[in-house]
Amino acid sequence: MLLRRGFITKSLIFMPVDYDPRAEITQEFFATVQNKLHFAIHDQTAAELIANRARAQEENSGLTSWKGDKVRNLDVTVAKIT
Repeated sequence: MLLRRGFITKSLIFMPVDYDPRAEITQEFFATVQNKLHFAIHDQTAAELIANRARAQEENSGLTSWKGDKVRNLDVTVAKIT
């Protein structure tokens, strides 16, 4: 079975008739599914992976990528539920 990026998300979006992308329950559902897929691949949740990779003594606390010239709060926030 080949999985393309976004295939699962797009498939789940078109299933329910009452899909509302702004509804809290919808966002919670997709965050949970994404976190479970992440755990299946890495054996860690997104928050655990970031916590384990963070290094306060390194430049930018060990952050390896961000948008723009400087690190912003948005770049270090984990918006997933655990």
